Amino acid sequence: MLKRLIKILIFSIITISILWLGINHIYRFKEPDPMNELVSSIIKVEDQFSTEKIQDEEDLFQTIEKGLLEGKDSIIIDNKLINDDGSFLFDTIEQVLMSNPEIMYYKGGRYRKGLLSFEYSKPIEDIKLHQEAIRKKRDEIILHNIRSDMSDYEKVKTIHDYIIDITKYDRRYLNDEEVPDESHSVYGVLNEGVALCGGYAKTMKYLLDAVDIECIVVIGKTKYDNHAWNIIKIDGYYYHIDATWDDPVTADGSDVLSYDYFNLKDEDIEKTHSWNRADYPQCNSDKHNYYYYNGLVVNSYNDFYNRIEKSLLNKNKVFQIKVLGFDEEIYNIPNTINVIVNDKIQLIDIKDYRYRINDEQGIVTIEFNYNR
Repeated sequence: MLKRLIKILIFSIITISILWLGINHIYRFKEPDPMNELVSSIIKVEDQFSTEKIQDEEDLFQTIEKGLLEGKDSIIIDNKLINDDGSFLFDTIEQVLMSNPEIMYYKGGRYRKGLLSFEYSKPIEDIKLHQEAIRKKRDEIILHNIRSDMSDYEKVKTIHDYIIDITKYDRRYLNDEEVPDESHSVYGVLNEGVALCGGYAKTMKYLLDAVDIECIVVIGKTKYDNHAWNIIKIDGYYYHIDATWDDPVTADGSDVLSYDYFNLKDEDIEKTHSWNRADYPQCNSDKHNYYYYNGLVVNSYNDFYNRIEKSLLNKNKVFQIKVLGFDEEIYNIPNTINVIVNDKIQLIDIKDYRYRINDEQGIVTIEFNYNR
């Protein structure tokens, strides 16, 4: 998925003529499927199957999962486990691929006379090496970053931040260049530090599975693109979390760690994302949303003004807030900062600042630089 392109411009506190030129989203019209290895040419049904329906779905799932995980060329499937058009076999393969991020580089499959054959985009020897590599990295990450006394919220945030810290979005896609299969995988994130949205989403699931936090890979769309993100469960509540969009591509190439898409409910993420809701749990809570959880939500200009003023007086380098009912004409950031600085000119010695606005979520982020 093409990520949001956020242009962050520096605003001088002295030069009042600077204009806001940032944009929130730039989309690509030529969209690859972020999980293309999951759904392209996945199966070709060449025979008439028995019309007897599948009797043991769990056994079929486990058999396919074991075969793919071990990099088998083929496995035997009893014809009586296949429905009349083979669609359930297709669905089961897709479910397996979604549920186990260690299955990598699957290219497609074919079923004929009880034999289900698999194709991979890499040699089996390379796949096994990559599997071992991500298992080793997973164990190291959990050992050095996750403590037993952490809450589930803290574990999710730690893993979210870690993935964003070590990963850059694969700009080869932005430049219409060929993107390697690694960028769709956990290996791309953990071992190469480069990925597309499928890689981010699979890695979130891979690491959260390791700390026993329920996590689902969601396949959906943004305004123009196919996209992948996650739904997680904390203390009985489900939330959307999009690590790709929390690691935005910036115009100057600088790294940004965002929480704009950290634990959102359906009605918030639906402003930019779409998905088949019947296939996924309902997300309807704000309890563990980053901004609500940390008390960073305002619903009036006076509160907004006071929060910025306090941040400047405390010489905080970063200011973040979620504004309910955000209107940029009302919450004019340059004007607000100018008024605050002029009112507290002896107390606030600011050199310059830069900011970004997420209009859809009503989130304002400001970075301050001080003279001393």
